[in-house]
Amino acid sequence: MAINALDNGLLGLQRGFQTVTTASGNIAQHTSGSEANSARGVEADLAQELVS
Repeated sequence: MAINALDNGLLGLQRGFQTVTTASGNIAQHTSGSEANSARGVEADLAQELVS
C-alpha cells in the first residue's frame, strides 16, 4: 500500500516536470522573436504558459 502511494507521488512529480518543460519550451518559442516562428504561426498564450 505504501509503495503504491510512493509510485503515485513519483508519477505526479514526473508529470509536473513534463508540464514545466513543455511550458518553458512554448515560452521560449513565443519570446524568441524569430521570423521563422511567426511564419509558422507559432502562437502560445504566454499568460497560460506562465501559469502552467
